Amino acid sequence: MGKHRNSSSNQRGSDKSSYQHAAPKTTKHSKGHALSNPARESDERRIFLRNKIEIKRLVTNVQKKKAIAQGEVPTSSEKKDDKKDDLYQLKGAARPAAEHYAPKVEEEPPKPDLFVELKGRLWEATEGQDYLTAVFEYATALHNLMNKSKDAIVLFEEILDHDKEDHLVSEIIL
Repeated sequence: MGKHRNSSSNQRGSDKSSYQHAAPKTTKHSKGHALSNPARESDERRIFLRNKIEIKRLVTNVQKKKAIAQGEVPTSSEKKDDKKDDLYQLKGAARPAAEHYAPKVEEEPPKPDLFVELKGRLWEATEGQDYLTAVFEYATALHNLMNKSKDAIVLFEEILDHDKEDHLVSEIIL
């Protein structure tokens, strides 16, 4: 397994190990622990993958908030139950009359696109605030976790295009 550095038995009780490990080259950790290079690489890879997952989560969040702000996706309070009431699920020969007896549902006009309606003033709408906050979190994570400052700057400029008065940063600072 290993070779003795010194054959004297009095060094065995000392703090330093008297054995030289036959493991691959090691590097010293900041706490004095010896780590093999493959283990160190796996820690870095694990951190990288965790950051990548966080970025994917933030991208998905931004996409959802953008779809809501554009009026494409109904919010959770606006979602309608597609399940029909048991009273109106007719059986047998009465099925053709189901549409006639079904409750009348009025269709709402489509929601306006906030990016067009509130150009430069997106902060005035709640959905716009959610979208701008999500983009801000995504841009910050790109800069801090992935070291992609140029991509983050593009997103920060997009935030400023949608909110000319820069409400988001002024609220964070205060």
